[in-house]
Amino acid sequence: MSKQTEFYWSLIIEPGWIQAAVWTINEEKLAHIVSVSPSIKWEEEADLVQVVDSALSAAIHKFPEGAPEPQKTVFGVSSSWVADGSIKKEHLDQIKDVCSKLSLKPSGFVVLSEALAHAAKMEEGAPLTGVVVGLGENTVDIAVYKIGNLIGSVNVGRSISIFDDIMEGLARFKGSDALPSRFLLYNGNEAELEDAKQILISSDWVNNPKVEGVRFLHTPQVEVVGSERKAVAVSLAGASEIGNVEGVLMRDGVKDSELSSDTNVEAEKMGFVLNQDVSKEVDKIPQSSLDLPGRSMKRVILKKLPAWPRISFIELGSIRKKKIVVGAALVLLLAIFISSAIFLPKAKVVIYVSPKTLEETEYITLSESLSSPDYEERILPGETIEVEVSGSKTNKATGAITIGDKAEGTVEIRNGTSVSVKLSAGTILLGKDDLKFETLESASVSAASSPSSPGTQKVTAKAVGIGAEYNLSEESGFSVGNYPKSEVDAIAKVAFSGGSSRDIVAVSQDDLDKLEDDLTKELLEDGKSKLSGNVSEGMMLVNGVLETDVISREFSQKEEDEAENVTLDLKINVKGVTVNEELIRKFAFDLMGPGIPSGFALRPEQITIDFSLDEEVDRGEWIYETVFKANLLPETDTEEIAKKIAGKKPQTAQDYLKTIPGYVRSEVELNFNIPILGNLPYLTQNISIEVEAEK
Repeated sequence: MSKQTEFYWSLIIEPGWIQAAVWTINEEKLAHIVSVSPSIKWEEEADLVQVVDSALSAAIHKFPEGAPEPQKTVFGVSSSWVADGSIKKEHLDQIKDVCSKLSLKPSGFVVLSEALAHAAKMEEGAPLTGVVVGLGENTVDIAVYKIGNLIGSVNVGRSISIFDDIMEGLARFKGSDALPSRFLLYNGNEAELEDAKQILISSDWVNNPKVEGVRFLHTPQVEVVGSERKAVAVSLAGASEIGNVEGVLMRDGVKDSELSSDTNVEAEKMGFVLNQDVSKEVDKIPQSSLDLPGRSMKRVILKKLPAWPRISFIELGSIRKKKIVVGAALVLLLAIFISSAIFLPKAKVVIYVSPKTLEETEYITLSESLSSPDYEERILPGETIEVEVSGSKTNKATGAITIGDKAEGTVEIRNGTSVSVKLSAGTILLGKDDLKFETLESASVSAASSPSSPGTQKVTAKAVGIGAEYNLSEESGFSVGNYPKSEVDAIAKVAFSGGSSRDIVAVSQDDLDKLEDDLTKELLEDGKSKLSGNVSEGMMLVNGVLETDVISREFSQKEEDEAENVTLDLKINVKGVTVNEELIRKFAFDLMGPGIPSGFALRPEQITIDFSLDEEVDRGEWIYETVFKANLLPETDTEEIAKKIAGKKPQTAQDYLKTIPGYVRSEVELNFNIPILGNLPYLTQNISIEVEAEK
């Protein structure tokens, strides 16, 4: 290439991804793609400059040695960055920051969907009829083209179902005409695009209630736009406007497509206009007389970025300097005040609406042996997970027992019968108040020699129970065993003494049971937390714990041990069941969908699911009574609400908010409010709108 060859940057900025390309226009009027960087992830706004720098560095590694580094830059942005034909201010500030810090000169920008439609015509020789879908992390950009004309574009929030998101966007194009059956998917993550393609290909485009009202001539065909193809499209858009290119030359030297155009076209006719959407003027541009037959093309798709504001300082004459300085200062203060009134105020508006509660109950079976769902039979795949948890807990002992000593004394056994009496040790002696004693030794008592001279023998006896009541005095009488007292009896020859008792705190069985119950509950909560932490991505835990098994149990004391406290060390195994969250929410959404009232919206993430184990049918298979609940909120357009109340007094804004369906009340919180004005911010992006259910 000659030294006069000028190189250009293409810089693609998507939500979450950055990509760069280097290109030039060679002598054959071909857009020569020199190098394309891979897509690089970015998340924080503060990292944008650094990530862009990395993408530029990756793209320039094949740059010709000695050639001047590019400065002029064409930006490719998603439609969510553009409003009324211009880049939104908050994103324009980001681009300015990138250009300033990386020495880039902005040449213009192109919306990615328009660039892809333009490139598709160049590749195929016919205007695009299709749906161009940009998959962002939080949003989905959808643009519909028919014979090269943009029918419209929408931006919808991203949910767990890409099919539902696209259908939600296409539903806004409902009409008698069928929508295009060709889909082009793009973003910076090609692996995600392939997954999305497979999901869309396998989706039901005929019987799904989400497709109701959206007509296609045949089952849609889905294509993935690779990162390189996207970079080429943006570069081609820039080359088509900056120079009179006739085709694209890829990095390997292969001519990708041919493009003929008029020569010596003035810049204004090429779309370089300030703050104006040139697509509105597209019919005024003469078509190329050198296009291939049947391939006429509206070429003006590149839009000019607004110029950077500049401030000039003029040296003042000595005589008028003071007055002019004072006047300039007043003007500056007024400008600061006006700028502050416009840019600094922020507001948070919370709108409370009356929700409608939708509830459905179904019996669902979760089975470990199932690999795919059977919605008709209400059976979903389930997986078990287990964790071990252990802990220690101490409770106060609340039991009470009586302890003490037994009274002891000596008795004389008297036998009044005519035969001798033999008594074994342990013979029961019954004293007054039915107090029981037992002999500590055996005795053989001789027969009575006369009625007044019974046979006698002394033995030691001890109280059966403890307590001072067993301390009986000398000469106390006792019956002996089963003998009638008139035939055989006993009297105390040495008083019974030493009997005592006292009450102490001891461990009861209730203490042990309660301690184990309390510690088990604590360990179950710990187990639920650990189970939740071990749930695989995309799965949800079914109401915590399914069952527990004790691994080890050890008490510091046993029942009736004297102690103030008792401690338990416990280890248990906790088992839970998980189910695929997307499958269960899809089941719930399909179940509840027909019951959604008109004017209300339901998203799968709004549904709460409560499982209650009904029975375990077999090992590895459980039936749950499952309650699905959702608080449906009225459909509201928060962007439209922000536009309606921007710059209004709070009371005027609330009067408008009262017209919202289901309105109950609202709260308006102003930050950095200027007291003399008291209005809501004039910029809609400075107004945060939240819609919540009134509790």
